[in-house]
Order: sequence, then C-alpha cells, then structure tokens
Amino acid sequence: MGTAVNQFVKDTIAKLEKAPANGSITIDTEIWTCFNRAAIEALKNRQDVEVTVNFMYKGTKYTFTIPAGYGEEQLDELPDENGYCGFMYLLSVFNGHSLS
Repeated sequence: MGTAVNQFVKDTIAKLEKAPANGSITIDTEIWTCFNRAAIEALKNRQDVEVTVNFMYKGTKYTFTIPAGYGEEQLDELPDENGYCGFMYLLSVFNGHSLS
C-alpha cells in the first residue's frame, strides 16, 4: 500500500477515534482509495458514528455513507481476501452516488 493510502487510513482512524459519541464524520479525499483491515477495526470500535466518504474517481466526485450501527459481522464481510475494500465497491454496498 502506498504512502498516500497509509496516511489516509491513519488519518481516518484518528478522525474516528476523536468523533463525538453518536456523531458523524465526513472523510474527504481527492484520491481513489480503500479501507484496510485497520480501518475496518476502527469502524467496528465506533459503530455509534455515521461515516460519510467523499472521494474522486476518474475526475468525478462520489459519496457514500456507512450508517451508524452497521453491524460488526457486516463490517467483517466488507474486505476482500487481501484485507481491502475499495471505494467503488463500498459505493455499491452503501448505495452511494456521484456528486456531479
């Protein structure tokens, strides 16, 4: 995983850890990226937080939201066999859409 992705995941985890109880956060990125197992663990630890992700892919901005209370077992099923879940995949899972 590249340096930009590593930093993105690190920043995402920090933002989740600092989120207010029963709150929501928005993650904005100009890169098309993914969540790894560490990010999924952070989501599992903060199931009280709604997470909206805005990202770019091929010049188009997209958004999806992982609702608060999304189950631990459901979160465990998101990563592929290599431990990653790409944003275009998550876009389809969470009924996301383009912002253009």
